[in-house]
Amino acid sequence: MRQYQRQIIPEGRGVHPFVRWIWRRINIDQWSQEDLAKRSGVSSSAMRKWRRGDRNPRISELEAVINAMGFHLVLKENFFDEENRREK
Repeated sequence: MRQYQRQIIPEGRGVHPFVRWIWRRINIDQWSQEDLAKRSGVSSSAMRKWRRGDRNPRISELEAVINAMGFHLVLKENFFDEENRREK
């Protein structure tokens, strides 16, 4: 396991909000990007591209990284928006 080094939380328009969340958790849980990449099966170079905003993660990649961190990606229906639920 690599020694933890605090990561800069990515900012900017092109950076997906889930990617910001992942880097906040990396800092809280003191993961290294390389260890998380190995554990999740997502390449470290892909994670670097997310962090720079060069590309957004695929759902399968997000799920793999989030699961490797001990979380689950869950979709939840919004029951408060009746207008969007109606068929047109």
